[in-house]
Parts: sequence; C-alpha cells; structure tokens
Amino acid sequence: MMKQCRCGKEIESDKNFAQCSVEKDCQSHFACVGIRESTWLGQGSGRRKNWICPFHRNIVKRQDVTSTSIRRDNPSVSSELISTKEHRELSQRDMEELKKFLGERLDRLESTIDGLRAELKSQREEIAQVKKDNSELKSENSILKKELATVKLQLNTFESYTRRKNLIIRGIKKNEDEDLKEVVLQLSGKLGLEASRADLTDIFRLPTKKVTAASPIVVKLATQNIRDKFISASKKKRLSEADLVGGGDRQIGIYCEEHIGPGTKQVFNHCLDSKRKGLLSQLWIAAGRVCVRLVPGGESFRIDSVESLEKIIQKK
Repeated sequence: MMKQCRCGKEIESDKNFAQCSVEKDCQSHFACVGIRESTWLGQGSGRRKNWICPFHRNIVKRQDVTSTSIRRDNPSVSSELISTKEHRELSQRDMEELKKFLGERLDRLESTIDGLRAELKSQREEIAQVKKDNSELKSENSILKKELATVKLQLNTFESYTRRKNLIIRGIKKNEDEDLKEVVLQLSGKLGLEASRADLTDIFRLPTKKVTAASPIVVKLATQNIRDKFISASKKKRLSEADLVGGGDRQIGIYCEEHIGPGTKQVFNHCLDSKRKGLLSQLWIAAGRVCVRLVPGGESFRIDSVESLEKIIQKK
C-alpha cells in the first residue's frame, strides 16, 4: 500500500519521508513539513522517534479547546496528546527546579565575587600604600645618602686637618737599634733641607703585613710648612735607598707623602685602580684631598668620594 502525504500526493516507496510520532499513518514529504532530508537523517533515531509534524503540533496548541472532539473522533491521537501534555508539564517542572538550582548557585557565586572584589579592593589599597611608603623611603634614602656624603666629606676634611703636619716616608728599610729622628735628619740633609730635632715632634713606623717590606715612617712635624718642603724636595730629588743607606738598592725609591685619613685613603685607592685601567692620567694628594687629571695637561679635579670619581670618568 502506497503511503500518502497530507498534501494528497503519494510518497514513493523508495524515498525517505518524515514520520510523525503522534499518528503512525502520518507521513509527509520533507518539503511539505519544511525540513531537509539530510537534517532528518542527521538528527538521530531518538529525535526522529519523538518528532511531531506541524499538523499535530497545531493540535497540541489547541488541545484545551478541542480535546473532547479529538478523544471522540480519534482515541489514539487523544492518548498521544495527553502523553505529550504530561511530558511538557514534566519538562516545565524540571525547568523550574533547574532555574531554582541555578539561581541558588548564582547567588552563591555573586556572594563569592563580592567577597573577591572586596578583597581585591583591600589589596589594591595596601599596594597603593606600600608604593607610597616606598616612594617616601626612597626620598628619605636619597636625603640620607646626601647627608652621609656630606658627613664623610666633613670627616675626611677633619682627618686631613688633624694630620696636616704629618709626613709619610716610604722606601727606608728598618734597621735594628735605629734612631728614626736621625734617619729623618739624614734624609733632610739629602733633600737640601735644614730640619732639626726640634722640628720632629713625634715619629714612629706603621706596621706592615709583609715582614720584608719597608714599613712607612710617620713623622709629626712642628709646622705644615716644613712638611710641604719635604714633599716638594722629594719630588724634585727623587732619592733612592742607595742615596741614604750604604749598599742600598737604587731601584727602591724614597717618597715623602701627606698623611691622609682612612676615608681619603679609600678614595685614593679607587682612583689608583682607575689610573691602572687607563681611565686617569695623573693622580696626587694636595692639602689632604685627592686630585686627578683625565688627560695629561688637562683640567684637574678634586675627588671627594667614589661617586664623584665615577661622574668625572663618565665625562671623559
């Protein structure tokens, strides 16, 4: 028996068709019910089994008005429609329960988000305060650095002032039972000076780490003028150990220098390292201050700290 579509035309036996789940004899061409054959085949057997055609869907919409006549005229359709109605009512209950469940979850989620927002706000405020404190600390640190640099300079100046009459003599080896004042007076004579014992207020040797090294001699003179004469004459004469000690080594020079403090000595050592690296041309001590030249015959600079040395070198 040939199947017939609601459009009145027969459905060819070798063609696929749309089967309504409400009535077993309700078959339709795909074009008549507005569905593609590929869509019908692709939706799976489960969905095809529960599919309702447009005709019966309209009946479902009007079921409250026409339910009595449908039961009388077609009992099988009536039972199917009742089943569909129960299914819809069940789906609505499930939907309401799902909405309630999701609503509760959303309320919890919103509460959690509100808590996270409050915590994030608190953390942002703390970070802002930390940044503010850090900025203030940087400012205070900068001020303290400047104050420390000023204090160091003042300390170095004070140390230089207290040692302004002191003289350091290097290159004279220590002898047993030596008379240091006599040694200094001999050096004075070799330098063409007329120093006397009265000019030598105090005298002693500084300890050295190397036993074989000639430990420096510290001389406190009566006046700064006498000290400066020793330094000036030493630079001109350039004496060696052989000029002062019989059988001495001419390769060992005798030098007279200012007696500088630890702070100035530290700055001097940094300058000396820079000179060895070729960054400075000349290095010397004048009036207790470290002085340098970047190039021979160039401008001279007073160096009060390692930072000031770095700034001068950067200008090169």
